[in-house]
Amino acid sequence: MTPSLHKRVTLGGIGFALLLFIALMVLESYFIQRVAQFYVTTRLEHDGETLLAALQPHPDNQSYELNASRIHPIYLRPFSGHYFQITLPGNTLRSRSLWDEPLNLPQDQALHPGVLTIPGPQGESLLVLIQRYTVGQDTVTIATAESLAQLDPLIRQAQIWSAAAASVLLIVLVILQYRWMSAGLSPLQELQRQLKELQQGKRQQLVLNKTFAELEPLINEINHLITALDDRIGRHRNAIGNLAHALKTPVSALQQLAQSDACDPSFKQALETQLNRIRDRIDNELKRARIAGAQGLRGKLNVRDEIIDLSTTLKKIHHHKAIDIVLDIAPGIIINADRQDFLELVGNLLDNACKWARQRVEISAQMTDSGFRLTLEDDGPGCDAAALNRISQRGTRLDEKNPGHGLGLAIAEDIVSQYAGELHFSSSPLGGLAVAVRLPQQG
Repeated sequence: MTPSLHKRVTLGGIGFALLLFIALMVLESYFIQRVAQFYVTTRLEHDGETLLAALQPHPDNQSYELNASRIHPIYLRPFSGHYFQITLPGNTLRSRSLWDEPLNLPQDQALHPGVLTIPGPQGESLLVLIQRYTVGQDTVTIATAESLAQLDPLIRQAQIWSAAAASVLLIVLVILQYRWMSAGLSPLQELQRQLKELQQGKRQQLVLNKTFAELEPLINEINHLITALDDRIGRHRNAIGNLAHALKTPVSALQQLAQSDACDPSFKQALETQLNRIRDRIDNELKRARIAGAQGLRGKLNVRDEIIDLSTTLKKIHHHKAIDIVLDIAPGIIINADRQDFLELVGNLLDNACKWARQRVEISAQMTDSGFRLTLEDDGPGCDAAALNRISQRGTRLDEKNPGHGLGLAIAEDIVSQYAGELHFSSSPLGGLAVAVRLPQQG
């Protein structure tokens, strides 16, 4: 299967968008965690300052105690998820919520200000803010902590909403990328359409009014190639025609010499045979030179009209046999082909059928899903399986006594091959040969 540029770029864009989506999810999760941590840290800082304000000297003036009326009730409920621990000279005060368990602070960080995460009294993850203050001559360290478990649902909800928004953005980007890609390839689609029109003979050159600078050299080169191919076909035909016409004159002179009384009778027959072969070969090479095939510009032609004209002509040529040519062709069959090629193809096949037919030749044509199909049958003697295998070989003749050069079917095969078609020989129910031609239709 031919790879699709549109599909490849679209899939590449989707892959890039997915990578971008994953990166955004990772960054988003990180920033949500940071925002949540900042929010909790700000609250812990405020709680720490509140605890500092609630700290008052003990009546013995040897230590400090907390004014319970100024402590938030959440610090009084056991395992509430909110804890504090105040380290004083010679004493440590803890929140009632710790239930007499100390905060599991690392020894190297217990008295150093900062933010850290530690396991809580019930194994939950705690975010701890450590702050240091100076009260009189004493240094006070306050560690406030909050369980992150309470924030997890909020964090997950924020992540879900962010993921949903990012997913919608991803879908929008993919749709926009697909539309941008389609719009970007529209000049190529227009180019494809014009190439089909060129093949059908509807135009001579490619012209795109709106295109990209990158496509202009391609279009110009294609137009130059079309012109060069047409010139080459014309030169080829002219060269073959000139050579053939140049050879006809000396061949005719030799034929006249062979028919004169001055020619040795033993040499006369051999000379005439070889000269006839040369003349027949020249005629057929002239016919071959006229084949345009896939390299030429095709046009639309009406199959029935062209075959009716050919049938009328060949009836006149073979008038001595009074052949009945029966057509089974719908009036509306139109194909894309070079007219000269089509006339050469059908003319050779119909001429061969008329040569071998006794009284009747049948021609049928129809359009099928696979393309155009043409069948010619005659009521002649036909041929066996071995002859059917040899019949399309160049120069093969099944009856040397029958006039003709034997290359007509080979020329037909050349034309069909130029159009990527098929030529099939079989026995006809009429008793003679059946020739089936299939030509694929392009555009």
